[in-house]
Parts: sequence; structure tokens; C-alpha cells
Amino acid sequence: MTSFLLMVVLASALTLHSIVRMLHSRFIKPVDLAVLAVFYYTVPLAVAGYFIYNPRNLIFLHSQAGDPAIAIQSMRYALMAILALYGGHWGASQLGAPRLGTYFKLEQGGITRAWLAIGAMVGIIWLGVIQFGLSEFMQGYLRESDLEGGTLGTALVYFGVGSLGLVTVYAILLNKFLSRRDLWLIVAVTFIVCLVVLLIRSKRLEIVTTFLPVAIVLLASRSTMKAVSWRLFLGISLLVLLVLVALIRVNDQLELFTINFYFLSEGLYAGHAMPGIIHRLESGMLGYENGMRFVTAILAFLPRFIWEGKDEVVYAGNLALEGVAPLGATTFLAETVLQGGLVAVVLVHLILGFVFERVSRFEAVWDAAIASGRIPGRFILYLAFTAILIPHFRDGIIPAVKLTLQACVFLVILTGLHWTPAYLLQRRSPAEEQVAAPR
Repeated sequence: MTSFLLMVVLASALTLHSIVRMLHSRFIKPVDLAVLAVFYYTVPLAVAGYFIYNPRNLIFLHSQAGDPAIAIQSMRYALMAILALYGGHWGASQLGAPRLGTYFKLEQGGITRAWLAIGAMVGIIWLGVIQFGLSEFMQGYLRESDLEGGTLGTALVYFGVGSLGLVTVYAILLNKFLSRRDLWLIVAVTFIVCLVVLLIRSKRLEIVTTFLPVAIVLLASRSTMKAVSWRLFLGISLLVLLVLVALIRVNDQLELFTINFYFLSEGLYAGHAMPGIIHRLESGMLGYENGMRFVTAILAFLPRFIWEGKDEVVYAGNLALEGVAPLGATTFLAETVLQGGLVAVVLVHLILGFVFERVSRFEAVWDAAIASGRIPGRFILYLAFTAILIPHFRDGIIPAVKLTLQACVFLVILTGLHWTPAYLLQRRSPAEEQVAAPR
């Protein structure tokens, strides 16, 4: 018991450190959000499983979730993932400031692109609703589509909604440089469309991924004290909202137990993939995939009209999760274990920690970038990783990677990414030139 409790305490302390840093950092560091995600989707179920704590028989959805021996291994994987994220972050921080080789302009033409993007995404959302079935869609969270195009419809709806959230961020950045009041109309339109769709379907994760990038950019312009206060307020409000959404969509009673349970339910249920995969690996029912799921995730980015048989190949690996993810939820960490055990966990999260730190290296020139109207291109990667990849740790490797790639391509097209000319790169990037310019 002592070693298990020590792992829980150390993982909790590191996660608490990340939470405090998220409150105080100007821009939320993706490594801190990733640490929180790893903790949330693994540790609560591991603790419940170790102590065989299953109130009202709501926590354990299969027998492996309540196995103390497997809970110890789950906890070990979670702790090593968190330590590897910190290790990769530290290693990247020792390399110094990177060259900002790409940028996108905040210019008048961006307003036209934003409106065109809104029109396209609203059209995609409507097409998705038709594919899903209008009557089925309007019935909310518990109603799935029986139509042949239901899966495609779901994908179109949430791609459209998530993209509108990114358009909102772009409009806010344009307004910071151009000071055009009409840009707030773009913000209002996208906000209303997203809110209507998300409230109808009551999808908690999509609520987070749609509005998180907006919150990140808005709070980055506030002073440290105001940012901390607002992040606390918004964080608590979001938790309350997500709990209420969960209560409403299953028509449960509002009481202390249900409030606590639905606060952790996403992590508890998605976390079932970990003990299930551990059991199947140990019993020989599964073998390591040796990284093939990451390759498949990249292939999943290809549109269906280019590769008609994509779903049969890409999602064939989900057969390995049948029976261990009772509600269809898995996690990035659990599927990383399936790639190669502890070695894969350490290697993947070291890389993630390293990349997360490098893409965050725009903060020092942010004010100058806004003033010059040229935003470092790595901000696109930062936004995609922070608002798309990490929140979708709950969906596993393939959806997380695929949706991140889609977001990056969409943002590159929306913003019109430029390469920094070689002669400028040899000296300073446009944003760095602005910093060095005399006042």
C-alpha cells in the first residue's frame, strides 16, 4: 500500500503544481494541461480500483477496473507519463529561444476569410445534421442516428462547431490589431451557433474544445491578478456547467453524491480502457501494436472521398477495445500502453513534453506580434495542441491526432500562413524585429 500511496501523492503534487501554473501563466502551457488530463483519466479510477470502492455500483463497469493489482500498474503508467511530460518540457526549455520561421498577418482580408469560413462551417454543420437526421439530432444526447450517414453527420457537425471556435479566436486577434467593432459580430454569430448546437446535443467535451481557445486568448491580454481571478471563476463555472449538463441529460437527482460523481465520471468511465488493456496484454489476448496506431491516426486524416474504405482500415484497431471500454470511451495513455508498455509511455510523453514546450515559445514576442500584426506561426500549433489534442486524450490516439491535424490545416488556410523571408530569418523574425525596434 505504501508504494501505491506514494505514487498517488507524487502524481497529485505534480498535477497540483501544473494547475497552479495554469492559473498564473499568461498562456496556459500545454504540458500542464496534458498532466491534468493524464491524472484525470487514470488516477481516480486507479484509486477506486485499489481500494475496491464502488458506491451504488456506478464506478466499475468491468471486473478489471476493481482489481487492486491492475490499479497499481495503472498508477505506475500515469506517474511515468506525468514525469515524462515534465522531463520533455525541461529538456526543451534548455535549448533556448527558437527562430520564428513562419507567421500570419492580421489584415483586412482576414475579415473576408473569416466570414467565408463561417458560411462554410454553418453549411457543413447543416449538412451534418441532415446526414444525422434532423429529428434524431433534435432529441439530444441520448439519441443516436439510425441512418447510414449518421457517423459522417456526427463528424461534420463537430468539425464545423470546433472550427467556428477557431474562427472566433481569429476574429478576436484581428480586432486587437485592426480595432474594428464589426469583428465582434463575427464573435457573436459563431458563439450563438456553437452554443445552440452544443446545448441541443449536450456534449461536454465539445463545449470545452470549442470555447477553450477563446478563453485562452482573451485571458492572455489581462494582468496576472485579473487572469488568475477570471480563470478561477471560469474554471469553477465550467465545472458547474458540465455537472449540470450531465445531470440534465440523464435526468438524475441533484445531490452531493451525484455532483461529486459527475465531476469525475468522464475520467472514471474513459479510464476503464487502461485496466482492460493491461489485463488483455497480460493474459495474451492482445499483443503490442508497436506504434501502428499512430500511423493509422495520420492515415485517418485523409478524407473519405479520397479513401472510401478508410473506416474499415482505420478503425479496425478498435476491436481491441471491445469489452474494456463499455461506453465507447478510451484514453490516449491507455492506447499508448498498447503500443509498447512502459517504454512507449515514457518515449511518447517525453516527445509530447518536448514539443509542447517548443510550440509555446511565442509568448515573449506576443505583444510585439499583436502590435505589428504578424503572429508567429507556431501559435497555430499551440492552439491545436492545447485546445484540440489534449482535450481529446479522452477519445484515444486516432481521434486526437486526426482532429488536431484537421484544426492545423483549417487554421493555416484561414490565416494565410507565410514563411519568414530568409534574409529576415537570418536576423530576426518580424515579431522579434518589433521587439528590438526603438520606442
